[in-house]
Amino acid sequence: KRFSSTECLLTHLAIHNKTGEVYVGAVNWIFKLSSNLTKLRNHMTGPVVDNEKCYPPPSVQSCPHDLAQTPNVNKLLLIDYAQNRLIACGSTSQGICQFLRLDDLFKLGEPHHRKEHYLSSVAESG
Repeated sequence: KRFSSTECLLTHLAIHNKTGEVYVGAVNWIFKLSSNLTKLRNHMTGPVVDNEKCYPPPSVQSCPHDLAQTPNVNKLLLIDYAQNRLIACGSTSQGICQFLRLDDLFKLGEPHHRKEHYLSSVAESG
């Protein structure tokens, strides 16, 4: 059965250049599809308890501002072929990026508090 999404807004995609697998960013979700667009995996990225005035985000340090459940718009998907992972950056938590394993979308970690710091280091290294 081919993938279709009527419940969430799709925002970005990345296609693996060897396997043809498709990684789709959406509001609150990341999906992994086969090359024939069958859903293989999904990873929930939101909503999260957040406030745009909190830095670092509440998951790292307490924040004096009111927190609310906030949708996470996945704004960037980047396949890191060397490390076999997907880098996903969203709209919540000051744009923290996540590392997800390509095969199962298991969350490996969060590299930096601001996505531009991580992206500039990628550009400098290669």
